[in-house]
Amino acid sequence: MVCLLPFSSLFGKCLVLVSDFCLPILRPSGKLLTRAYLGFLLIAGKSLHLARDQLSSECSMSSDVLLLNTDHNDILVIKVSIVVDIQTVSIAIACASVVAGIVYYSLQIRHQTKARQTDLVIRLYTAFGGKEMRQAWEKITTRDCRDFSAYQKEFGLSDLNEVGWFFEGVGVLLRRKLIDIAAVDDLFSSPIKISWEKMKPIAEGERKKFGRPQIWEWWEYLYNEMKKREQRLQQEKRGIC
Repeated sequence: MVCLLPFSSLFGKCLVLVSDFCLPILRPSGKLLTRAYLGFLLIAGKSLHLARDQLSSECSMSSDVLLLNTDHNDILVIKVSIVVDIQTVSIAIACASVVAGIVYYSLQIRHQTKARQTDLVIRLYTAFGGKEMRQAWEKITTRDCRDFSAYQKEFGLSDLNEVGWFFEGVGVLLRRKLIDIAAVDDLFSSPIKISWEKMKPIAEGERKKFGRPQIWEWWEYLYNEMKKREQRLQQEKRGIC
């Protein structure tokens, strides 16, 4: 969506600055909040237009233009003429209150999302620290076997499935951005890397046997993301040094 907003006077300049601050915050919060804010601008524009019509024409106008870009495809054009009087000031105060409320609500949503992501990662870490999970992880990382059929015949698949299903779930959550990669790296980096590097030949053999390349794909995705983050952090560290 592209919004063209002609502004004039001090209020117009202030609303330009508020818009520049609000839209980068609102976009990550979703389509609904962005549309709500643009709707507020439309209402404000109509109100100011009515105020202008009710007063005399002895007021100066200018044609400063503000260009706002959003992620939508339709076009919304809002024409605003600013009248410097008491009624305009009261409208400005009301508009500023609405904007402040929108910004506060957006920041609250972002804070709550971060808190939920942190809580989810802690729950996953607690589950991974359980006795059965830890024993299963230790078994699959200490066994010396690189052939799927031989591994299945000698050890069975219960330990592999327990660990694999857990990391599959973590990988899906990470892919959908429901958990923070930094927290996953801090808590699970070593278990993910060690287990996948040990079990990769087994996973590839299982894929080949059943003709399903999707087997353990999110476990592998999780491993790849951890490696990418590790390389990026090392490059940033070298750049600082």
